[in-house]
Amino acid sequence: MLEAGGVVRLDGVRFSVRSVELGNEGGPRPLVILLRNLDRAMVPYRRIQVGLLVLGLITTAAGIVGSVVLAKGITAPVAKLVEGTRQVMEGNFDYHLDLKSRDEIGDLATSFNSMVVGLRERRDMQKFVSQSTVDMIETASRSEEDLAGQLVSRTIFFSDIRGFTKMSELQSPEETIRMLNRCLSLQASTVAKFKGDVDKFVGDSVVAIFEGEDMALSAIRCAVEIQRSLDADNKANPESPKLEVGVGIVTGEVIMGSIGSHDRLDYTAIGSNVNLCSRLCGAAAAHEILLSDSTFLRVKDLVAAEHIDPITVKGFSQPVPVYRMLVR
Repeated sequence: MLEAGGVVRLDGVRFSVRSVELGNEGGPRPLVILLRNLDRAMVPYRRIQVGLLVLGLITTAAGIVGSVVLAKGITAPVAKLVEGTRQVMEGNFDYHLDLKSRDEIGDLATSFNSMVVGLRERRDMQKFVSQSTVDMIETASRSEEDLAGQLVSRTIFFSDIRGFTKMSELQSPEETIRMLNRCLSLQASTVAKFKGDVDKFVGDSVVAIFEGEDMALSAIRCAVEIQRSLDADNKANPESPKLEVGVGIVTGEVIMGSIGSHDRLDYTAIGSNVNLCSRLCGAAAAHEILLSDSTFLRVKDLVAAEHIDPITVKGFSQPVPVYRMLVR
């Protein structure tokens, strides 16, 4: 059977067919038919084809494996960076990326770790300044106008531990600090509860500032709760010296501004009302809250306070009207 292209199939085997005439022209010329086993002739080529196919599969597999390894080398560090970002967003400033690569990913990890250290230092430094100072730093453009003082209306709160000097003389420095921190922590958390801002701690005294429409009432409610909380704390710690405070509260205009040198500033309130509040606190006995008339007039229908004789305080030429609240 002759197939197209000079191929015949004999007993199922394919042969290529080629005819050649032998001899010289003019003479007898026998016709020779040449047959070539195609299946046998293609065996080497089929081996090459199979080899190329295997080589192609190996190359493809190697490419896939290499791509996976390369992708993992990139995506794994990126995943760690994403996890680190999530940890920092949740407030974990102790998170550290441990990436040893020396490429751009490694540089990014180093920058990330430096950023986290900076955030942790900023968080720790915020413990040493008031929230109003933090807000001022975040919002001010640091121009002379931003750093200058402003005349604003605020309620000033001063508290002071009664008999603290004598108590500290009878205890070790460690015990004194523990006792003081317990008292100051209780007061600071109460100030925050009533939306006040602890301006500073001065020895065993707390200076806080309240602002807003209800600042006078908030400061008074804060003082009352502090007195009651300290009383409860004393009952819970009978082996410790009693912690009792006197409180002064004054409402009026103060100067809020950055005070200090070029290298060291303190954002705080100053003015006659701040001085008056300090004097009222000094005059208040344990469990007492002394209010200036400017504070009482704002809340006279909301709190029970008794008018007492005006007191003479340092820095004021005339006796100062005072109202008294006693919390037991």
